[in-house]
Formats: sequence, structure tokens, C-alpha cells
Amino acid sequence: MKVNVLTLILLITTILVFGCSNHTVDKERLTILRNESKVIYPEEVPENFNALATQVCIENNQKGKASIDPFLVTFEIKDKLHSIVDESSSALELDSRYITNAGKEKITNLPPEGDTLCTGNTLMLKKEVSQDDLEKMVNDGDVKVSITELNGDVITSYTLQEFVIGKPDGSVIKP
Repeated sequence: MKVNVLTLILLITTILVFGCSNHTVDKERLTILRNESKVIYPEEVPENFNALATQVCIENNQKGKASIDPFLVTFEIKDKLHSIVDESSSALELDSRYITNAGKEKITNLPPEGDTLCTGNTLMLKKEVSQDDLEKMVNDGDVKVSITELNGDVITSYTLQEFVIGKPDGSVIKP
């Protein structure tokens, strides 16, 4: 009897170890490129233009698939930053069926066949806040981006914590 119980325990342990290994887990179909995703504070802006720009870059992990299933890009603004973001810029959900990369690339051309898709949103601020305070809010994790299925299932998410100084077009100013 002891041999059968020991054999059963070893069998279950083996199944769990090999069944849960990283090699059997499907990769996310889309990945947020963390080193390219950021919050940009425009350095030179017109007077009375107080805003932040979010940027998220997405990579396709579905090798060889001719088209990409639709998805949503959702920006969640929370804590201190939420209290200063204008409510009109709080509709932060972007549908992949309507996003293009600089007007040239269709969403079906995500890597590996096409370029990385970068998209974002402009967050208009209700009041003027110092650059240092904005940077602290971003570093504290007040901006989260999620890539979800149309039914709401989360594919991947990431908290944007890189704060950079840039131009109104989204390009980064090198120090």
C-alpha cells in the first residue's frame, strides 16, 4: 500500500512540474514594449497648453498570422494625477480597428511582418503643475496601460513609469 501511495505522489508531482513549465505556457499574443513606452511632458508648448502625452508601443507575438484580432488599449489614470487630468481627456480607450501607425501601417502589419505599433493619448491638465510634481506622479505609478480583448479579458498590462521631456509631436528631447 505504501508503494502505491508513494508512486501516486511521484506521478502527481511529475505531472505538475512538467505541466506547469514555461515551455508549455502560451506567450501573450501582444506585448507592451516597456523600453519604448513612456509619459512625455512637452517642453515647448503654446501658452495655456498644459498637457502630458502617453505613449505605448506594442509588439505582435503571433508569428506568421496574416491578421491580428482586434484589441483595446486602455489608459488608467489614478491617484494624484487623476485629480488634475481634465475629464474630457479621461476617455482613454483606443480600439485597434481604428488605430494606424502614423497613418501608414494597418494594425494587421504589426511585427513580425510590420513595424511596432506605437499609440497614445494626450492628457489635458486642469491646472498647472510643476514638472517635478508630474514626474513624481508618473514615477509613483499613476498611469497604467492595459491591452485587452474586446470582451474585457486582459492580454497584458504595464504601469508607465518613464517620464521624459519631449516635443508636442511626441519625440523625446535628448539631454
